[in-house]
Amino acid sequence: MDSDVGLYVAKKDDKFGVIDLKGNEKIYIENDEIGIDISKFAQNNIKNKYILADGLIPVKNGEYWGLYDTNGNQLTPFQYDSLGYIASSNKEAINLLVIPKYNVLVACQNKKYTLINPSGQELFPAVADDIYMLISSGQTYYYITVNDKKFDLIEYLDSNGIITTGQDENEQNNEQNVGGEEQESEENIGNGQQEENNQQNQDESQEEQNGNDQQNQGTEQEEQGQQEQNGSDNE
Repeated sequence: MDSDVGLYVAKKDDKFGVIDLKGNEKIYIENDEIGIDISKFAQNNIKNKYILADGLIPVKNGEYWGLYDTNGNQLTPFQYDSLGYIASSNKEAINLLVIPKYNVLVACQNKKYTLINPSGQELFPAVADDIYMLISSGQTYYYITVNDKKFDLIEYLDSNGIITTGQDENEQNNEQNVGGEEQESEENIGNGQQEENNQQNQDESQEEQNGNDQQNQGTEQEEQGQQEQNGSDNE
């Protein structure tokens, strides 16, 4: 299945599952299929039929497909009739299973299509009539049709911020980390400035208090001197 991550397909009594190097069942050996026939999606250049779209494991149980991750967690229920789009009426359309740059997987439910990301989330409900690719002049194009209206799928993904490649995620995380560090620095500077202002206010208050004390002391001395002078005059 994938020796790099230490996962292997296991079969017992015509049922399939996934085990790790120690023989632990990551996906119970109780399913009808693990992986998908990628011969129908030759133009997708898929290298591993067991792990798709950066970590999705296709599993069929009964009549329906579900998706697991490489840790053995079930990400979706067994609710999809099939995975991938098989072109039929449109002669120019090419079968489509995954869009590599975005790591999204095509799934079919009740004869309608959706896209699923590596977390097992649908990008939109299964409402699309077609999700397919075209190749023209060496360039690959992706399209989606809904209610007989054709849309550029890449424009849709970009406009909705769908970026799931590892490189883009790392860059995004780095930007978030840098932003967090800058914000933390600004907060620290702000706190330091506040402390300095507080200290300055305390110093000014202390100086004002000292001045008041000296003034009061001077007033008391003047009053005492005046009293002494009055006493001498009376004598």
